[in-house]
Amino acid sequence: MAHALLSIFWFVFYLSHSLLASWPVKRYIRSLGARFLHAYRLIYNFFSLAGLLGILYYQKNIPLIPLLSPQSLYKYLAYSLLSMGMLIMLLAMRNYKAREFIGLQKESELLGTPPPLVTKGLNAWVRHPLYFGAILFCLGLFFKAPIARSFIFLALTFAYLLLGIPWEEQKLLKLHGQSYLDYQKKTPMLIPYLL
Repeated sequence: MAHALLSIFWFVFYLSHSLLASWPVKRYIRSLGARFLHAYRLIYNFFSLAGLLGILYYQKNIPLIPLLSPQSLYKYLAYSLLSMGMLIMLLAMRNYKAREFIGLQKESELLGTPPPLVTKGLNAWVRHPLYFGAILFCLGLFFKAPIARSFIFLALTFAYLLLGIPWEEQKLLKLHGQSYLDYQKKTPMLIPYLL
């Protein structure tokens, strides 16, 4: 029961993340006026962080169900994937305006200014390097503790990205038009050379 509830928590968390970042919600926030524009991203990040910490706290306290027998190979693989994933995510964050991402500066999308289309660096390998790094990191977490709750987190994160990225890319197509369409054709979505 605890693992089913954990799955529901992750599902609701990811669904709310996508809905709150969608165009209709952002258009509605923009219609509320300038004072809401500045606070939206900061409030969004606060509630996302609170939700994430709540789920992680719940996840930490549910029973352990081992899925793989412990082996030192898993630990080496885990730390390699965790390090690679963290490095890729940190490098990918260089393409974002940190103050805007955190919510200390108004989001350019809310102001009606599309962010530039970045196709160099890690973005030359995959269209979503931040998500690619997140998958490696989650995979590392699973091999570090190959238990049911780690697998649920990995599986739902991967499923969310596979379902959420096409939705996000519809928004990017509206923002960048043919440039993004050309970029889609030549660059894998998530995993270099594969997907």
